[in-house]
Amino acid sequence: MWQLPIIPEFHEDMKSNIADLKNIGGSRFGGTAKAAAFLENFIKDDISWAHLDIAGIGDSQGHLPYCPKKGASGLVIRTLVDYLRNA
Repeated sequence: MWQLPIIPEFHEDMKSNIADLKNIGGSRFGGTAKAAAFLENFIKDDISWAHLDIAGIGDSQGHLPYCPKKGASGLVIRTLVDYLRNA
């Protein structure tokens, strides 16, 4: 886990002539960090928050012995819980 860089260019890239904010930027760069920049618009300044990017492993990982045979793997949540327990 690491702190994602949320840079001003990501916020600029989400500006829209039609909507208050667009949820996808004009460039394909930024991915996870750009998604965090999008979410940041909806979080009050005094609230701590985290963006869990689960898209890559949110699907079934049933071939792994420690995951359910069907459904979401929960790997990111397991990682977060382990991190918090050991922090």
